[in-house]
Amino acid sequence: MLESESYEALQSDPPNEHVQATIAAWVTCGSSTGHRDAEDSRTELDSHVNMVVAGRNTIFLSKTGKTAQLRPFDPSLRVLHEVPIVDVAIAYDCPYTLKMYILVCTNALYAPTMSTNLIPPFIIREAGVTLSDVPNKHMQDPSVEDHSMIFPDSKLRIPLMLSGIFSYFSSRAPTEDEWQECEHIFLTPDGPNWILTRMFMRETKKTCWIGKVTWSQETTELASWWM
Repeated sequence: MLESESYEALQSDPPNEHVQATIAAWVTCGSSTGHRDAEDSRTELDSHVNMVVAGRNTIFLSKTGKTAQLRPFDPSLRVLHEVPIVDVAIAYDCPYTLKMYILVCTNALYAPTMSTNLIPPFIIREAGVTLSDVPNKHMQDPSVEDHSMIFPDSKLRIPLMLSGIFSYFSSRAPTEDEWQECEHIFLTPDGPNWILTRMFMRETKKTCWIGKVTWSQETTELASWWM
């Protein structure tokens, strides 16, 4: 357990049904071991989850003091109570620069039975990361910036791969020495509190009554007043 730094937990909506069902399925049907895997250690982009899900191939940084209750899609499966919401760190080994980076995720559901981490593309973009999650096979003229994550405050670019139809990158749990020595980069927002319902209202206010995108000063003031 590493607690050398403290990151402020973000306020967000509770885990949605997809998050709950995914973790419950792993607990009920997946591996119950708590050992870390080198073979199947990766971080997947999942647009159906509304918060980060951290598996066993991460290191625990600090507790947020919050928990969640998870209900699977199948009512015959057991409900998971008191699932901790924590801050974690993920290691990424860049095959091009041969450097190792620490990716920090705040406000994540901790599911030690899972070997794969799940993160919504929306949250990655909220952290200021330039994300292109369209596979190269769907691009007419793909470039090096396509199907990748680019961190503007760092020289890091993470190319994405496909597992079936899901984009992912290889990751693992960092060691304590790596945590102390390597560059730390936030993969999730570390700024003010945010709530998904507010995001919905802001997006709605950007579309006028005939379906066109509009964002005038008047609309901005109205959205600020509403939220």
